[in-house]
Amino acid sequence: MIPPELPARFKLIRLLLQDDGAPYPMTQMDRYGWQHRFERFSDHLAFFFAHELHHFRRYHLGLHPREGEHSANGWALAHCRELGVGVASQRPSKKKPESGPIAGRPSGSC
Repeated sequence: MIPPELPARFKLIRLLLQDDGAPYPMTQMDRYGWQHRFERFSDHLAFFFAHELHHFRRYHLGLHPREGEHSANGWALAHCRELGVGVASQRPSKKKPESGPIAGRPSGSC
């Protein structure tokens, strides 16, 4: 439910970061394979907000068409770096493992 006192020119983006007592700096891997390092809780919150803002811009403003989680992480990281937020993130390699010859089949045969 949107708070009735929220001015019409604002949009509500809800975030939930569990207070599990984990110390900062913190390194965390997300479900898409990105590894993130946050220096402080405020850095974690800033990155998370920027990530969700990317989704908001995509679905409600028509920006970032056909972009998903990897793009949202990259966009959030770029904006956090621009603002000096203590975040470092690394995307998993896009490279697929090379497939070798099938066992029992000589190399070069079909």
